Amino acid sequence: MKKVAFISILLLPFLFSFTVKETAGKPQKAKLGISWEFVGVEEGYDHDTKCKVWIDDEYAGESTVKKETEPNKMKIKTTVGSHTVKIMNYAD
Repeated sequence: MKKVAFISILLLPFLFSFTVKETAGKPQKAKLGISWEFVGVEEGYDHDTKCKVWIDDEYAGESTVKKETEPNKMKIKTTVGSHTVKIMNYAD
């Protein structure tokens, strides 16, 4: 993957969802669900893309590679609470 783009505004709306799993005495686990779709892709510019995610400045995972015109989604394991989330899209 050669190009890097910050996509916090370009890929809106991202859909975020958290599910909580109860645990006794341990931090509660949660999953962050992210889905996206590009619109208005010009013919001939349907690039391979993937997203990478960092939670609190720690690498958390990446999506599968799909064409821009194909919807994509991913789930990231985290804990319940307030976090800083960085999502970057890579296109080739």
